[in-house]
Amino acid sequence: MNAKPLQKETQTASAFMTRKEIRSLKLAYRMMRLKRGNMALAILLGVLTLVSAIGLSVIAAWMIARASQIDALWMDLAVAAVSVRMFGIGRALFRYLERLASHKVALLGVADLRHTVYRILAGRPTKNIAALRRGEILARTGGDVDSVGDFVVKSVLPAMVTAITGLGTVILFAFLSPAAALALALCLILAGVIGPLLTIRSARIAELAAQQAQIELTASAQTLMMNASELAVSGRLPEAQAHLERVEKEIQDLKDKAARPSSIASFIDNFAMGLAVLCGFLIGTPLVLSGQLWDVNLAILVLAPLAAFEGTSQLAPAAVQLVSSGAAATRLIDLMGGANEVEKALRVIEAEDKSGATVVSPTLSAVAQGNPTKEPTTRKSVLLPDPVLVAKDLAIGWPGGPVVAQGINLELHPGKALAVVGQSGIGKSTLLYTLAGLIPPVSGSLTVGGRNLDELPRDQVASRIIMTAEDAHIFQTSVLENIRVARANVGDLEAQKLLEQAGMGAWLLASPDGLNTSLGLDGAALSGGERRRVLLARALATPAQLLALDEPGEHLDGEMADQLVTDLLTTGKSGERGVLLVTHRLSALGVADEVLVLGKTTPESPTTVIARGTHQELIETQAEYRWSLEQEQSYV
Repeated sequence: MNAKPLQKETQTASAFMTRKEIRSLKLAYRMMRLKRGNMALAILLGVLTLVSAIGLSVIAAWMIARASQIDALWMDLAVAAVSVRMFGIGRALFRYLERLASHKVALLGVADLRHTVYRILAGRPTKNIAALRRGEILARTGGDVDSVGDFVVKSVLPAMVTAITGLGTVILFAFLSPAAALALALCLILAGVIGPLLTIRSARIAELAAQQAQIELTASAQTLMMNASELAVSGRLPEAQAHLERVEKEIQDLKDKAARPSSIASFIDNFAMGLAVLCGFLIGTPLVLSGQLWDVNLAILVLAPLAAFEGTSQLAPAAVQLVSSGAAATRLIDLMGGANEVEKALRVIEAEDKSGATVVSPTLSAVAQGNPTKEPTTRKSVLLPDPVLVAKDLAIGWPGGPVVAQGINLELHPGKALAVVGQSGIGKSTLLYTLAGLIPPVSGSLTVGGRNLDELPRDQVASRIIMTAEDAHIFQTSVLENIRVARANVGDLEAQKLLEQAGMGAWLLASPDGLNTSLGLDGAALSGGERRRVLLARALATPAQLLALDEPGEHLDGEMADQLVTDLLTTGKSGERGVLLVTHRLSALGVADEVLVLGKTTPESPTTVIARGTHQELIETQAEYRWSLEQEQSYV
């Protein structure tokens, strides 16, 4: 699959960037929280770098011209020679310091931007990312964030430094010759404004296409790495590798195409510089002949522009980076729900940071559902709802897709254990995602503590009900740190007990590094069953009182799976937690308070609850349930 074609852009503030891109870039820049002092220091060091380059050219030109004169004083030349050395050393020194300062600004800004992005995403429903592949999400939260950071280093700082030094050089020339200063100013505008504007439009299409191809590359590589075994078994691995190679070649071709306009800008920059030198000579020569200009200063008018245009040479790449960063910012803002929602969320976050108190706002919850009816309030004034989850006539489905299941009624509270069974693909996992507040219901009522789930801040929902998906991520760190994802203050002893409760006690004892054992990339060091049990230990570590578990016994042998499911359901009946689990196995459901059987009345109809009751009641009344249990036990 090739990179998606660019959509035709309509609403534009200029011929070069859309209004949406400009607004998105402003929001992303605001999210970086750049400190003015750090920015000022980076600009100052950049200006000093160019001033040193210009000063080096000016003093060197003056010294060469002055040394050619018979009446030149040794002291004047000595001072000039020292100045040349000073500016030469200063140029290298200030360049080094400017790099340190500018990258400090960018790296701190990118860290704040990424933190804010995750902070906003954590408080929003997953409908904005539900249709995206993992690779696309990775590209947006990774490469796109970095591209916005490059906007500071490669666009903002060079533009400001060039503008300041260019203005200073023109003022210097004005003392020697106003006409030469005007000519230099026009040439600087030609190189620094006209050149980038002439090239940016042609660079735009190629640059944006390259970015979309890069997203496709990331997504394809992610798919290839995560599903290599399945692709090999199905015989589609060569096809996937060939597609990856095609995307890589397309990216290289697009990069080459995007680089061509820069050559035009480079030509304009060199042409403007040569024109400035020529104008300096043509304007300065008559002034020298008429005695209005000291002949030594003619060398300054002619040679100083060679250094003055050092800054303008960076503006064409800065313009291309502006386009690239604008598109990246737009994708990033869209990931978080759009500019309006991000702006509201930023106001809440800034209020939190200013007051030091956590703010509860519909921006991160109800506003996400289109209901911005309340002003932000501090969390201290908001009572968390009771952990009672109630679904009435619930219809579920993925955003933008058909209704998967409907007519679902259930209640879950601490002390209750529910099990959901049904065929593969019937909608069991979709039900868990909906009950956990990760995707909105299609219709019906879903409340926790009597309050609609979609009106509560995401962190309040997560503090009451947490879901562990079948493919939840295992981080490339120790088993202890993977458990601490659920709660940061989990200690060694508690982690050990959680692993034992999840059936990982023997594994822990057999591991030389114990809790410090690294699990590899996405749990590569674990078997399928071990991976599930680590995820279960993480789920048990969460403070949430309601647990939704997707196939906790998957990849385990029958006896161990039944024991694990029994233990989990018993945990739900203990009174401290409520447990709702999805499972294919029926043998261990005898301790469940209620079992919901999902199915379809007709092949074309949505899924619904076709039977419910205790395990024993279903055995007695449901022939299909009883047959499935017998088949399962016959293979034990």
